[in-house]
Amino acid sequence: MIAKHKRIWKKLQMLIERSCQEKCLDQCLDLLLTMDEKDNLIKRYLIIEGILEGSMPQRQLAEELKISISKLTRGSNELKKIKPTLRSFLKRNMEMK
Repeated sequence: MIAKHKRIWKKLQMLIERSCQEKCLDQCLDLLLTMDEKDNLIKRYLIIEGILEGSMPQRQLAEELKISISKLTRGSNELKKIKPTLRSFLKRNMEMK
């Protein structure tokens, strides 16, 4: 990510954090994201949740979520890059089935 984009990404993160504090997160996300973008975020969430849960093979998870195995693999690869502290946070804070 280029430096300008990093600065803007940080500003966006701060805006989202503040919108949580001000109780207007839904409105903020509705403004920022199209329905397709929200759908992609939901799918990424479900990929991460499914992989962390570990109750089924990735191919089966992809079929259940109706996504390509390559999309699931991209999510899985990103999950491999995170620090153990983030993995613990996700496990504690994502609703596991």
